[in-house]
Amino acid sequence: ERVNIDLSGLRNLREIGGSLVIFNYDSLDFTSLAALEHLGGGLLLRNSSAEDFSGLGRLKSIGGTLGLGNVRMKSFAGLDSLGSFGDGWQLTGCFIEGTLGIPSLRSLGGDIALSNTCFESFVGMENLVDVSGGISIHNSEPPTAAAPLCQSGSLRGLSGIDTLRALV
Repeated sequence: ERVNIDLSGLRNLREIGGSLVIFNYDSLDFTSLAALEHLGGGLLLRNSSAEDFSGLGRLKSIGGTLGLGNVRMKSFAGLDSLGSFGDGWQLTGCFIEGTLGIPSLRSLGGDIALSNTCFESFVGMENLVDVSGGISIHNSEPPTAAAPLCQSGSLRGLSGIDTLRALV
């Protein structure tokens, strides 16, 4: 069962040494985490929905993976200060209505891996220069009423990357 979560008790939290993991929540609102600047681990969302990442504008780094699974969002807006992921960026079974752009992102310590994910493009990622891994975009599941056929987005917006390990 999916529920709503009230994060207001964490409004003064500046750092999480490990991961922020949220499963099975509707209408996530990150504004109560406006003071958060660093995540030592990953930011993991599963079976949840959110308008965007508004409220996480001070978040500068994610030490682990940004991983989304079965998440529905309008865009990645709100990650205005995020400069790096220590690991990769994984989206599985997600529906993002707009772009995956994070304008301040400069480096990824791993792969960009998108599987069965709908998105428009990477426009807004022009400052991304260093991707230690590769880029993999894979759609294999047939369309259903809950997950209609979508075209994976374009790679527009990734023009700043100068080296990749692989493009699959």
